[in-house]
Amino acid sequence: MKAAVKIIPKEEQGLTKAIQKELTIHRGLQHVNISKFLLSREETECLYIFVEYAAAGELFDKIGKKDAPSNCTTRRQSNQGLGLR
Repeated sequence: MKAAVKIIPKEEQGLTKAIQKELTIHRGLQHVNISKFLLSREETECLYIFVEYAAAGELFDKIGKKDAPSNCTTRRQSNQGLGLR
């Protein structure tokens, strides 16, 4: 399995509670359309978050700011991606 890593330098961790919340939520997510959380590792200078590699890239990279969909469209597409109606 290929993995992607998110590297967060300690000096940028002003949102420590938000990062911990993200990790807690991501650990509990299990869906085919969401990259699987693999592990996190804290070192002296950085926090590393390892997730399943998404070969197609990030959704936000595919959507340009000028092409950004409306909130309604985003909600509908998110619900479809999660198998909700």
